[in-house]
Amino acid sequence: MLAPNERADFALVQGIAIGDLVASGSLEYVQSGGVTSGSEITVGGTEVVSGGGTARGDFVLPGGKIDIKSGGIAYSTSVESGFEIVEAGAAASNSIIGYGAYAVIQDGGSDKFARIWNGGVERVESGGAVLFATVSRGGDLIVSSGGIVRGGLTLAGGVADIAGRVASGAVVSFVSGGGDLALEDPTAFAGVIAGLALSSQKIDLGGFVYGSAETVSWTQFQGGLSGTLTVTDGAALAHLTLTGAYATSNFVLSDDGHGGTFVADPRVADGRAVVGLAQAMALFATGTDLAIDGVASASTASAALSDHVGLALGR
Repeated sequence: MLAPNERADFALVQGIAIGDLVASGSLEYVQSGGVTSGSEITVGGTEVVSGGGTARGDFVLPGGKIDIKSGGIAYSTSVESGFEIVEAGAAASNSIIGYGAYAVIQDGGSDKFARIWNGGVERVESGGAVLFATVSRGGDLIVSSGGIVRGGLTLAGGVADIAGRVASGAVVSFVSGGGDLALEDPTAFAGVIAGLALSSQKIDLGGFVYGSAETVSWTQFQGGLSGTLTVTDGAALAHLTLTGAYATSNFVLSDDGHGGTFVADPRVADGRAVVGLAQAMALFATGTDLAIDGVASASTASAALSDHVGLALGR
């Protein structure tokens, strides 16, 4: 165990290490049973978290790298202009990816409750999974073909570019601040979209070339809590489930500037927020519609309720 802020050229962590400084060609290797807390990994430094090792609250600063290997886990890592790799069999939780940072979730790796913002990018490769991420303004989540979004995804001004799948039961929630949900393969979207209510919140359909041949329609489900948004472009067809009460006339199509089509609901009215709030309250009361990979549906509805309360209050 190193003293706080002691520099490590090579440190083998078998116990507890607090506040290490890993820089300039240095390597910190966290073995099974080892725990780091508050390490600073900066330019030229690398922290490797091996099977059974744990990193808690470490800081990956410009030029630094954390590599989480099979069986390793990292909690609450703050990555600022650094690099995070989550390999097969490894897991990250509550990471903060920003200020030009780049994170990669490899085949068999997973990242849960990440916050991606302010120039941060997270890429989920084929076989990788992201769960309950939040993409805020300036953040970019890229889910490659073969990657998957599970549980939920919150867009608070950022971009989610999804060429992979969105799992059945997953809820993609737009909250205040806009956001862009880019679906490169809309047929692979099996989730639900919630909170689409502002002109700055857009669904971007890849492969749907904007033009007069495109059509959009809305079918409200009985009970008024959700419905199906359908967009057609020749042989291309997208069916997306949205929560809330809409009409076909609400939706506007536009050119996304790179060969696809934006779908937005440009209405901005307090009444929409009230409808969304009522819908979220109904889901919370019934707790039957949105079971997610073993996560209680009431919890999902509670999160949706919180989002819609914020919308109703203008947050």
